[in-house]
Amino acid sequence: MSYKILLVEDSLQICEVITDFFHNKAGDDYVFEIIHSGSEALGFSGEFDLALLDIMLPGASGYDICKA
Repeated sequence: MSYKILLVEDSLQICEVITDFFHNKAGDDYVFEIIHSGSEALGFSGEFDLALLDIMLPGASGYDICKA
Protein backbone atom coordinates (compact mmCIF):
# COMPACT_ATOMS: atom_id res chain seq x y z
CA MET A 1 0.00 0.00 0.00
CA SER A 2 1.35 3.43 -0.86
CA TYR A 3 0.56 6.67 0.92
CA LYS A 4 0.12 10.01 -0.81
CA ILE A 5 1.82 12.95 0.91
CA LEU A 6 1.38 16.60 0.04
CA LEU A 7 4.59 18.48 0.81
CA VAL A 8 4.38 22.27 0.62
CA GLU A 9 7.87 23.67 1.17
CA ASP A 10 9.75 26.46 -0.60
CA SER A 11 13.25 25.17 0.19
CA LEU A 12 14.48 22.57 -2.28
CA GLN A 13 17.04 21.27 0.23
CA ILE A 14 14.40 20.68 2.91
CA CYS A 15 12.18 18.91 0.36
CA GLU A 16 15.07 16.61 -0.48
CA VAL A 17 15.79 15.84 3.19
CA ILE A 18 12.12 15.04 3.92
CA THR A 19 11.59 12.84 0.86
CA ASP A 20 14.91 11.03 1.41
CA PHE A 21 13.94 10.33 5.02
CA PHE A 22 10.60 8.76 4.04
CA HIS A 23 12.10 6.76 1.18
CA ASN A 24 14.93 5.47 3.39
CA LYS A 25 12.44 4.35 6.06
CA ALA A 26 9.81 2.79 3.82
CA GLY A 27 11.06 2.69 0.25
CA ASP A 28 8.39 3.30 -2.34
CA ASP A 29 5.48 3.22 0.12
CA TYR A 30 5.29 7.04 -0.02
CA VAL A 31 4.37 9.09 -3.07
CA PHE A 32 4.99 12.84 -2.79
CA GLU A 33 3.28 15.76 -4.47
CA ILE A 34 5.62 18.71 -3.90
CA ILE A 35 4.49 22.32 -4.15
CA HIS A 36 6.83 25.25 -3.58
CA SER A 37 4.50 28.20 -2.87
CA GLY A 38 1.50 28.87 -0.70
CA SER A 39 -0.54 30.44 -3.49
CA GLU A 40 0.03 27.40 -5.71
CA ALA A 41 -1.03 25.10 -2.86
CA LEU A 42 -4.28 27.04 -2.37
CA GLY A 43 -5.19 26.40 -6.01
CA PHE A 44 -4.27 22.71 -5.88
CA SER A 45 -6.85 20.00 -5.27
CA GLY A 46 -6.40 16.34 -4.50
CA GLU A 47 -6.73 13.73 -1.80
CA PHE A 48 -3.79 12.93 0.45
CA ASP A 49 -3.08 10.77 3.45
CA LEU A 50 -0.82 13.42 4.99
CA ALA A 51 -0.04 17.09 4.37
CA LEU A 52 3.30 18.54 5.48
CA LEU A 53 3.10 22.33 5.38
CA ASP A 54 5.82 24.89 5.84
CA ILE A 55 4.51 27.80 7.93
CA MET A 56 6.38 30.63 6.17
CA LEU A 57 5.70 30.34 2.43
CA PRO A 58 5.48 32.87 -0.40
CA GLY A 59 1.87 33.66 -1.30
CA ALA A 60 0.11 32.12 1.70
CA SER A 61 1.17 30.59 5.01
CA GLY A 62 0.90 26.96 5.97
CA TYR A 63 -1.85 28.03 8.39
CA ASP A 64 -3.84 29.55 5.50
CA ILE A 65 -3.46 26.38 3.47
CA CYS A 66 -4.56 24.22 6.37
CA LYS A 67 -7.67 26.35 6.95
CA ALA A 68 -8.60 26.19 3.26
